Amino acid sequence: MQSANLRFHNFTNVSLCRYLPYCDVNYVNDCHTTTVRKCEACNIHGASLILAIFIIAGILITVGNILIIASVVFCDKRARTKYDLAKASLAFANFTVGVAIWLINIPHVIWSLGQTPLTIGLYVNQSANSALAIASATWFTFLFSSSVYHLLYMSIQRMIAVRWPIYYRNLSFKKVYLHLLLVWCFSLLASTPILPGNAIQVAYRANLFSFLPIIRERKLSETVVVLFGLVILSVPYVIMTILTIITAIVLNNQTKKSQTLRLRSPSASETAESRAKFKEKIKENRAFITLVFLQIGFTALIVPMFLSIVLNYAAIIDCTQGALNFAFYFASKTSSLANVIIYTWRDRGFQSFIRRICKRLCTRRLELRAENSNDQINR
Repeated sequence: MQSANLRFHNFTNVSLCRYLPYCDVNYVNDCHTTTVRKCEACNIHGASLILAIFIIAGILITVGNILIIASVVFCDKRARTKYDLAKASLAFANFTVGVAIWLINIPHVIWSLGQTPLTIGLYVNQSANSALAIASATWFTFLFSSSVYHLLYMSIQRMIAVRWPIYYRNLSFKKVYLHLLLVWCFSLLASTPILPGNAIQVAYRANLFSFLPIIRERKLSETVVVLFGLVILSVPYVIMTILTIITAIVLNNQTKKSQTLRLRSPSASETAESRAKFKEKIKENRAFITLVFLQIGFTALIVPMFLSIVLNYAAIIDCTQGALNFAFYFASKTSSLANVIIYTWRDRGFQSFIRRICKRLCTRRLELRAENSNDQINR
């Protein structure tokens, strides 16, 4: 017991985070060898709420993004567009975020309830720079970067569709598949395995129920590493925003020009072909507006995570503010749900797919009722 206390004392002198978001800061001393479930300094209702939030988010993210992928895979191939391929690829990236919630966050929330502050501290200490910690932290960075690069690619795709529509129409699906492969490769390069050192450690963060990098010393070299990481993840976002603004300007100019042309009487040649082009233009414009909403939702949910990184590094907040850090972290997770909500609201193809599923389920339910009624009559 003395050696365990000594190890725990040594652990408290490092900056690895062992504070739980549903416990008081003093729970480490008040419940030194008492399980969290029985500790009076911990709010079990708060732990239940966090677990419920993770479970609900995990279900919505995984099921919602599976439905988006299915709406593209099982739709009529003649109606499938190049935008749909990018939409499905982004949905798969967001689906893996839901998988991470089920494999990492939820098990650690449940595990923490049966542990003592001592065992949690030892687990955090032993996880530092472990293979599991490095792999999990790299996975988290990869999931974030893949979302950014997918949105960047979709911005490029929308700009080409609006500015150079003929080139976009002639673009083959094979090239789109190649583009998406490059998107995944760039995402992987942007999230290369984190190399820990004396000042940077990758360890389990008890307040986030996840493995993330931790800056233990604020030196010039570590500051450069932090800034470099933020730049790597920020540059595609900035480019994406600039392209979206340019596309909006081009689209606005084209709309004004189209309204001017439509004021004059159409000639005999401007019949079915012009109407088809007009309908296609409306479809592309709707896809662009949907992308704008995706980017707004992504920004609103990811900015808190960037803010958390900056504030923690500047020592304005630390891991003792467990609830605040958890709120920032969870907001970044729910960014993978933004596409599901926006497609349900804006995407007609996805809406039609959901209606078909509901119709089939209702039809199947009526058939089962009819079969049960016939069986009872026959008896």
